Formats: sequence, structure tokens, C-alpha cells
Amino acid sequence: MFERASNLSRFFALLIDIVVFAVLRYAFSFVSKIIGLSRDLTAEELKFIEEMATQNNPEELLGATIRLQAEAGVHYEFLAFFIINLVFIIYLVCKKGGTPGKLAMGLEIQDFQTYGRLKWWQAALREFVGKTFLWMITFMIGALVSLVTKNRRGIHDLIASSAVRQKKGA
Repeated sequence: MFERASNLSRFFALLIDIVVFAVLRYAFSFVSKIIGLSRDLTAEELKFIEEMATQNNPEELLGATIRLQAEAGVHYEFLAFFIINLVFIIYLVCKKGGTPGKLAMGLEIQDFQTYGRLKWWQAALREFVGKTFLWMITFMIGALVSLVTKNRRGIHDLIASSAVRQKKGA
């Protein structure tokens, strides 16, 4: 029927994805600073945050940090990068069958029942709810679920009814 992807190949695919998205993140950050969309915090602003941190008042520290980051335009940078990732990941998973790392490792993300491509809502559920949110709140235990499930499916695969399979001939 299909060959399940090994945990090792999935791990290397994850490492490739981390590198690809880090490069994209820093490239976008660089461009946004060049065009004036955002800027780095100044030395005075960083010193102010350090002083706030020593006052042991977390609410004021959080408020000051958020205000300074808003003034620096960090929220624009984050929002634009999030939208780009959303479109990029959903497109790649739905149309090509995987993230850059999965594709590079000869893996394919498929619907667990039909063996076809994921629908957009499955891809969004898998990548953003399963990976981003559930991995974060379970401290990556959600990813480790694939080590103990019969079909090597992580929590993100279980909630999206997906599976990662080795491409034929890869």
C-alpha cells in the first residue's frame, strides 16, 4: 500500500524546514528594515527595558515591551511573515504534498484515508493547530507521539487525518 516515513527522515525534514524558515524569517526581517516597515530597538529602549525588569513589576515590563515593539514596527513584520508562511505552507502541503523539508527528503503528506493530497483545511489544521499550537502547549510531546503510534503519526497527523509517507521511488 504505502511505505511509512521513518522517524529519522521526518526528523531531518524538520531540521531542513527549521533552516528554510529561519532564512526566510531573517530575510524578511532584513527587507522590512530596509524599506522602513520596522526597525531594531535602540540602545536607550533596550536599557529602559532592562531597568523595568529590575523593578520586579511584570505587568509594567510587559506593557513597556509591547509598546516599544509596536513603535519599532515589529508587529508588522510578524504579521506579514505569518501571512506569508500561512500561504506558503498551505500551498506547498496542498499542491506539492509537503513542506520544503519533507519534499527534500522524498516524503509526502497525504490524507490518511484516501492517500490523496490534503484539503486546505486539513493542511491548516495540521500545520498551524497541530504543529504550532499543540506542539507548543505539549512541549513538543505532540511530535514525539509519532514514535509510539502504529503508523508513525504525530498528534498533528491524528487531528488532521494525515500521514507522512515515503514517496515511491524516492
